[in-house]
Parts: sequence; structure tokens; C-alpha cells
Amino acid sequence: MKAEAKNVATKNEIIGMIRFIETEYPDLFSGLDKDQLQMKTDFWYESLKQYDAKILRKAAEQIVREYRTTPKLSHIIARLEILTTPAEMTNEELWADFCGRMAETTKKMTELYYAANSEINSVSSMTDVEEIQKNYKSELRSLKQSEFDALSPILKSYAASVDRYIDLCFMEEKDLQFERAGFLKRIDDIRATMKRNTYRGEA
Repeated sequence: MKAEAKNVATKNEIIGMIRFIETEYPDLFSGLDKDQLQMKTDFWYESLKQYDAKILRKAAEQIVREYRTTPKLSHIIARLEILTTPAEMTNEELWADFCGRMAETTKKMTELYYAANSEINSVSSMTDVEEIQKNYKSELRSLKQSEFDALSPILKSYAASVDRYIDLCFMEEKDLQFERAGFLKRIDDIRATMKRNTYRGEA
């Protein structure tokens, strides 16, 4: 989950953060010519511009304080995700959030299915039907992936894969209760693993 866009970082602030990190890791952007440096700076900006400026500074300070080797952009984003994920949520609240997301995914997939069926019923040519079915499968595949990608890191870790997430979305209510028990049992281990992988500075 990204921070609310109340005080999103400007390009100058992100460049300042890069310079701050470079003071501790001189090889961060080393070996690049002028054009490559500009391209890499622009890429960092595009990757980080949606985050709150204060959270961005906090992440940079933590990285500099804790990392023993030169961090990558992925390390900084991982730290930002930790800082912007609702860590204060209880396990029950996380489960409720997960259920809400699954319900929304199920709704979108169902709407896509009925829309395709309605379109099929409006045509008579088998060629048109096949084209609609082809488009539906493509849109469904994209929808499944985008819904999985939109999960917060901790929920994505629990879901593990697109296919498993979709299976969970369409799980019967009685089976979902068993899944809830497994979620509550595993989620603390997932939290701990995510923090350990992020904070050790070796990932």
C-alpha cells in the first residue's frame, strides 16, 4: 500500500535522497556516462515519486544506517513498502482486508464474465463469438494478474501466486473459515520473514 499523496516527493527531493545515499555508498551510480546517469535518475524518480516525502527520507536514513553493502532501488522500495504497509493492523484486520480485496476481485471477474456473455448473445456469427471469447480470456488473464499485483506485499506473500489467489477468491464460505485459521497461524511468520529479509541489508 502506497502512502497517501499528501506530500509526495518532488524530483529535487528524490535527487537529494540519491545524493544522501551516495555519500555513504559512492559506487551507487558510479561508472555511468552523462546520459546513463540521467536515465537512471529518471527511472528512480518514476519509481519513487508516488511516496510521501517524509516516508522517503525515513527509508533513506534507515538504509544508510543499516545496510552494509550498496543498496539497490529494489531494496529502497522494499523498505518503503514496509514503512507504508499498515503494520499496525492486527492479524484479524489484515484478514478482513484480504477478504475485502478477494470480494472485489470476484466481483470484477464476475462482471467481466457476464459482459462477455452478453456480448456473445448479441452476435450471430461464430467468428464473432470466437473473437469475443478470445478477448475475454485475454482480459481475464490480465485482470487476474493486476488484482494479484495490487495486493500489499504481506498479502501477496500469503497468496503466493496468481492462481492460488484466484482459488481463494472463489472458495466456499465454509472452506474460507478453515483458510482464515491458516492465515492467522502463518501471518506472523510472514511478517517476521519480510522484516528479516528487508532489514538485514543483504537481499
